[in-house]
Amino acid sequence: MNDAPDDEVLYRQGSLVPAEQSRQQEFFRKTVYVLHSTPSAELTLVQRRLANAWLKYAIEEEPDESGWWTMPMARLRQDIGFGSNNIAHLRDAARKIQRIAFEWDVLAPESKRVKWITQTLFPSVAIAEGYIQFQIGSDIFREIRRPEVYGLIDMAVMRKLSTTASLQIWEYCVRFENIGQTKIMKWEEFRDKVLGSGDKASFKEYKTLKLRVLSKAIAEINRETAHQIDLVEFKEGRRIAAIQFKVRRKDGPTPLGDAKTLQMVSSLGRIGVPKAEAQRLLRKHSVAEIDAALAYTERRMGDVQQTPLENSAAYFRKALEMGYGQVVNTAAESTPSKSKKPVQEFDIREAFRDQQREKARKLYAEFDPEEKSEFSSRYNDQQANPQFKVKSRLTKAAEVAFMDWLARETWGEPTSDELLSFSAQLLAERKTG
Repeated sequence: MNDAPDDEVLYRQGSLVPAEQSRQQEFFRKTVYVLHSTPSAELTLVQRRLANAWLKYAIEEEPDESGWWTMPMARLRQDIGFGSNNIAHLRDAARKIQRIAFEWDVLAPESKRVKWITQTLFPSVAIAEGYIQFQIGSDIFREIRRPEVYGLIDMAVMRKLSTTASLQIWEYCVRFENIGQTKIMKWEEFRDKVLGSGDKASFKEYKTLKLRVLSKAIAEINRETAHQIDLVEFKEGRRIAAIQFKVRRKDGPTPLGDAKTLQMVSSLGRIGVPKAEAQRLLRKHSVAEIDAALAYTERRMGDVQQTPLENSAAYFRKALEMGYGQVVNTAAESTPSKSKKPVQEFDIREAFRDQQREKARKLYAEFDPEEKSEFSSRYNDQQANPQFKVKSRLTKAAEVAFMDWLARETWGEPTSDELLSFSAQLLAERKTG
């Protein structure tokens, strides 16, 4: 017989600090019916964490004969990261969930929605000494145990997010991770159905919602999680009418289910960007950034009034790195500004080359061995001076020459507008330095 006190005894004595669960135990499949539901009352961050902990526990454990799950309070505290000693607050949050009803799967088309309209997720909640008990509606329980459509929720990530909006937006985006983008929604619909904001009067204007909620939540998600979230806005005239989120895992593979992404890889191939490089760029840049640079390049390629591009891929890379694509003005691109005098143009060009060589060095470091061999061979074929050829032992002079060549091969020669922009950047840095 083991005489050691159980977890709850240690917890009540204040001497137990629950250990972190293994990574395999941190994930659970949250059915889309709950993931895309709208509560009748706004949930606090603690209540949302509680709901996730109970759903996860209900998937992993069996209820008793009366349909009750009995969860140790120490396990609950650990799952939701509740480090406070104010257990009364935790119990009050648990009681209030019982009175909140949910409208299920609100983002699905009417023809595909579940039969019921509104239902309480946890119709009964009880609190015992050291334990918390709950029941789940029988209809929704069938969907919880074997979800056909779900988002994979990481409890460790949930504990890192510090606001209700961050948790809501992250869970919403996780559902679309394999697709790469969420649905386009009117921002008011997003406010009401996804955020479930009870304070609509405070967010009657989109700019207020973005400033006070969206921007802060997106920044925290991108900082604290393994996902990169990008907000895309759609205008009707001058006003924002709808929004969408691009979602991808950082340093993860390109989402295979995203038709737009696959089409983009194909389009980049047509302008001379190899497939491997296109996929690498899609992991490094947002879809919106690449789409803008690609559209910018294609418009330039189709401009019959200008000299045909010698290297479309290099033009695209330059457009992507410089952030071109939002506003396109091909006339300004071919006609240098006469109103501005060149400021130490030789020095500016040298400084610009230094920056480009550093960028080329970082780019080369990302290449796999085959790509490195291909680029070094191409460089050596056009380099007549043996002193500057790439060899097993690379001299400083050869490295500078090679990186100069790689920068020109990748981004082309700098335009006057780029040099002027670069000089303005240097001047700004000196003023703030």
